[in-house]
Amino acid sequence: MLRVEAGSKTKMNYEYEAAAKACLPIISGIIAEIKNNTYPQGCFLNMDLPKDVANHKGYKVTKQGKSMMKIRWKQITSNGQPSEIEHHLLFRRQLSGFQVDIDDSDHKSLQEGYISITPMGILTHPDKDCKAYFEDWLPNLIHQHQYHNPLLD
Repeated sequence: MLRVEAGSKTKMNYEYEAAAKACLPIISGIIAEIKNNTYPQGCFLNMDLPKDVANHKGYKVTKQGKSMMKIRWKQITSNGQPSEIEHHLLFRRQLSGFQVDIDDSDHKSLQEGYISITPMGILTHPDKDCKAYFEDWLPNLIHQHQYHNPLLD
């Protein structure tokens, strides 16, 4: 979800740098948890960054969204010669609707300008304990990094 404008190398470098800085508190926090043997087994985090990551509103622990596109097929005619398509039917795929989660999903948080942090399971969906762990962990981590984070200096 990182926006990159072609032809603007300075802008692109700035946006990648902003994205990296936004991820550093989470990465350093995870490394500390792993070193302390307190990181939950079988869990990993999926991070999604909003388009304007340099001005993000903060971090949110979310759940994976269940957005769904509805597609239908519409019969069309060809601009070609009638003899070429005489025995063929042509169809075009059209988007007929889009359903988006309205709760605490990653998609909604991104649209609101937050960095979405979604606990995931390696082979299955994460259990509620994994999500609860990160919901407690994240505010403490962010609080620590607001006062001093040498990685962001």
